Amino acid sequence: MFDYNCADNPNKENEDIFKFVTRFVNNKGTLFSAGNWRTYEIQDRDTLLEYCKTSDTGDERGSGSCTRLIEYDGWEIRDDYPWIR
Repeated sequence: MFDYNCADNPNKENEDIFKFVTRFVNNKGTLFSAGNWRTYEIQDRDTLLEYCKTSDTGDERGSGSCTRLIEYDGWEIRDDYPWIR
């Protein structure tokens, strides 16, 4: 997890805290991905956006989906990102 503003508020996942995963793939090294193991395979922006919107409801599909959405969008936070203030 990465908290881009450290101890400053709001300290909430998808607002200033984002999940990243590193893992072994075929015993040949690590793969870096945004999100978590559930969101890594999702290649559909609309699905990622909907899961990101559910991230504050306790739905496990939302966990990590906002980070994956930002990665999917070329590391850009677009205007329709649900947690823009």
